[in-house]
Amino acid sequence: MSQLKGDPPAPARALTFVFLALALLGAVGAFTGLRLLLREGAASKTFVGPLLTGTVLLAVGLVMPVVMARVRAGRHARERLRATRPGEPWAWREDWASGRIPGGGGAATAGMWVFALFWTGFTSLAAWLFYTDRPGEPAVYAVMIFPAIGVLLLVAAARMTLQRRKYGRSHFVLQTNPGVIGRTLEGYVETTIADGVPEGGVEVRLACVRRVTTGTRKNRSTSERTLWQDHVTVPPLELARGFTGLRIPVAFAIPAGVRACDDSNPDDEVLWRLSVSAAMPGVDYAESFDVPVFDTGATPLTGDEHERLTRGREARAAAYVPEQPVMRMATTPRGGTVFSGKPRVTVGAGVGMVVATAACWAGTWYLFDRGVPVAPYAVAFFGLLFTAGSLVALFHRSSVTVEEGTVVIRHRILGLGPTRRFATADVSRVFSEVVGEGNAQSWEVKVATRAGQAYSAVAHMPTQIEADWAAQQIRAAVDGARSGPH
Repeated sequence: MSQLKGDPPAPARALTFVFLALALLGAVGAFTGLRLLLREGAASKTFVGPLLTGTVLLAVGLVMPVVMARVRAGRHARERLRATRPGEPWAWREDWASGRIPGGGGAATAGMWVFALFWTGFTSLAAWLFYTDRPGEPAVYAVMIFPAIGVLLLVAAARMTLQRRKYGRSHFVLQTNPGVIGRTLEGYVETTIADGVPEGGVEVRLACVRRVTTGTRKNRSTSERTLWQDHVTVPPLELARGFTGLRIPVAFAIPAGVRACDDSNPDDEVLWRLSVSAAMPGVDYAESFDVPVFDTGATPLTGDEHERLTRGREARAAAYVPEQPVMRMATTPRGGTVFSGKPRVTVGAGVGMVVATAACWAGTWYLFDRGVPVAPYAVAFFGLLFTAGSLVALFHRSSVTVEEGTVVIRHRILGLGPTRRFATADVSRVFSEVVGEGNAQSWEVKVATRAGQAYSAVAHMPTQIEADWAAQQIRAAVDGARSGPH
């Protein structure tokens, strides 16, 4: 009998049956474990093996056929589009071809729940077994840190779910399809935000990311590296109302020479990601989109066209006044100006850093106590990294003092840190710059000298528009000091 068009190939069907058989076997194992638990009680621990193994097999057996079916459907759709529009890879995905790209927050939320549930379940079971084996030992409290991390993961997953329920699914509507290397990516994000406008504006980030997968089988790991990025703040006055809710304009100039989207090698992909976020009452808004960016051979932007996209940035910063600025201004006793600030750290980030630091040092102590070779030093290394990160996040203070023709930059952590001092006449420019990658990105203000050196003045600023505003204030103070006493 010939295979019907659209049916999965024989190997895929066979693999599906294998996974379903695993699910059935897992259900039997999980049921057996539950019966042992109810009949013999938790003290026997005979239920742990069947229950744990059965649950894993059941989850894998049910999830994998669904994933395989979705992958096959996506592959078939792409093959149809490739046949109808050869040589146009930006039209090989249905969402790209339609010019209306749905956000990817739903998949991220589901992935977070799966990871959080598995982490919490396994670590809680391991901690319980450890506790029943060695009740009263101090090491038990160190092990309890890992289920505590699981609780934080569950809270993060719940927050992402609340975010999805509150804002639904957003779409990025392309006005340039595709985004063209050497020219622009333009469009707008359609949200379902019906009431209210973000007072601090909307953060929009475009990044070219290389995703590399290494290793084989169980040892495979995936890492991402940002090859290029740009970041703008869309102020409230530039936001509009669309049919479904708030509409966020998007326009980026893409320089020549960057890499185009490329998924020809699944282990070494290049993708372009558009991320949008805004502080809102209750749960913040956040969404991301995989967007098409390719080299079509089009003529690069002219100077006037590039200016059209960038000329509003300084004007936005000049009109912007932050309600709770990271950097605060004050007058010195000598009539100068001092700008001081500290990182703005969310409660979740602060708690996460402290918990990760405590977990590393608790693990180090436990491994040393048990006489395990080598491993304690590796865990201690990460403990030092997390300790340094926690100190910076919680106690870093920076200041810029401009008075009597001198600029003084100070960075302090618990009262200790470097000081830079130079004449205002030596300052060539004051500018803002994005640092870090992915979710760890932030903005900082830098002061450059005529000798070609640039010094960080105010670090860990949350948005581009506030960093631009801070740079303008420091620049104005430096220019005023050059012109003479106030």
